[in-house]
Amino acid sequence: MVVERAARLPAVRSASQNNHLSLTLLRVGGDRPGINPDEKRALVFFQSWTVPSLTGYFDSRLWTDLVLPMCHAEPAVSHAVVALSSLHEDLEIRGAPLSRENLSLAHHRFALGQYGRSLGVLNERRNSQDPKYRDIILTCCLLFVAFEFMRGQYQLALSHLKQGLSIIEEARSSDDGLPISANMETVEKSLQAAMARLETHCVFFGLDPVAKLGQAPTDWSLIIFSTVLEARRSFDKVLAQTVRFFSATYKLPLKERLPILHPELVEMQIKASFQMSQYLRQFDNSALHPHGKKEERGLNLIRLHHLQFSIILQTVLSDDDRFVFINYLEEFKRIVAFCKGISNSFAEESPTGTRPKLLSDVGILPSLLLVGWKCHEFPVRQQALALLEAWPHREGIWDSRLLAIFLKQLLHIELETIQASGDPQAPMRISTTRCLKLDQNERTATLHYETGNCGEYGPQSKVILFDEDIQ
Repeated sequence: MVVERAARLPAVRSASQNNHLSLTLLRVGGDRPGINPDEKRALVFFQSWTVPSLTGYFDSRLWTDLVLPMCHAEPAVSHAVVALSSLHEDLEIRGAPLSRENLSLAHHRFALGQYGRSLGVLNERRNSQDPKYRDIILTCCLLFVAFEFMRGQYQLALSHLKQGLSIIEEARSSDDGLPISANMETVEKSLQAAMARLETHCVFFGLDPVAKLGQAPTDWSLIIFSTVLEARRSFDKVLAQTVRFFSATYKLPLKERLPILHPELVEMQIKASFQMSQYLRQFDNSALHPHGKKEERGLNLIRLHHLQFSIILQTVLSDDDRFVFINYLEEFKRIVAFCKGISNSFAEESPTGTRPKLLSDVGILPSLLLVGWKCHEFPVRQQALALLEAWPHREGIWDSRLLAIFLKQLLHIELETIQASGDPQAPMRISTTRCLKLDQNERTATLHYETGNCGEYGPQSKVILFDEDIQ
């Protein structure tokens, strides 16, 4: 049940001297009537802390030119922004605990109340003929997705994301004869791009792809990127095709993921691989020169994601990938090096050496998971785990603390297998179907995996308790 009256926010206290928060950096202009002091305070935090944190990988006009003006003019967006800002402030204060709602905390009660108010305003305007309503609901959808991820409600977040993507697709395919303003088109393109990037990674959590960013060009030789953002937008189109191949493959039972059984998937794989290789060639030929740390970080992130998705693309059509990844040791080492450089760049850029705890763009977390999960060299896997633990933060759907718990438990199980069998190759007989699922109580999770000898597998599971110091 949604909390109707929000609690008063406590005074800001920092968890460490290096993480001191100041809410006097910027003034919020154009306040809407009826805003209370707690809401205004949260809006200032959003403008001065949340937006710079969210855009740590790439500059984006979405937050500065769309969301910020709308949150001062539209109550539904304002309440959604306040809700997200309140959870982000709690994240900064408590040091990136696991995504989990805790209504004993004033920030969480206040945030949930604001979330309910935003939903209430949207419901009141549902039947209005306001041409801006679609822009408002799409903006709220994006904010709700981020909000639900931060409080550990992943299914609700995916529902909001699917709803937003469906609205965009419906608007694009409708033929109602209504004129579309230039501003509306810009709003929808910005929101579509942001949601589609989230969708790219949510496919790995069971989401069927909805968004269509457009087809990647068939002749990349005609494309020369002049800016980092141009290179990023083109890579988005390549990934939009690639994740459709992933989604189609992941729907199959593991034992049926054989090329000989699915020639149509092989064709999709060949086309996606061609686009990936052609993109990389033109990306290198463009010889982009970054201006500052952020653009350098953005270029390295494109290279990192290209490497990560290329590995998955080449290996996903396999009923047993335990032996396939032996051939990718050098690539895994490159991934770790990229992740370390990107992580360090944030610390070097900050006067206090701190790094953001909340990012809207997905960065290094899925890449580190791939290495920690699939690499066969324990020292390399431990490097990936160390990087996860050194920087507790969130990137879209990805939570570094949860990934670190998963990898630590996985390494522990494999070491136990080696000790019990005396065979250093024993971890090779742990099935790749292993996965970590949060339990409904949000205080435990279950790691499902299979072990076997001489080809005989049996399902096993291990319940993981989240200790208080992890929270």
